[in-house]
Amino acid sequence: MHYYKACAYGLMGQAQPACQWLEKAITLDESLRENAQTDTDFDAIRHEPTFESLVGKGKEDRPGLDN
Repeated sequence: MHYYKACAYGLMGQAQPACQWLEKAITLDESLRENAQTDTDFDAIRHEPTFESLVGKGKEDRPGLDN
């Protein structure tokens, strides 16, 4: 539920509440960190410092991984 709230805020481009809900979701399920790296719902906030610190860079930014 927390992840889906984060997605909704991400789609609206509202980084602060999106990151707050995403942080709660990741606390409950660490695998959601990886999901968020490529989830298009977060495209509008992907380059926000808070989002980047929560999920790290997406796989497209990691050397050695296929895109």
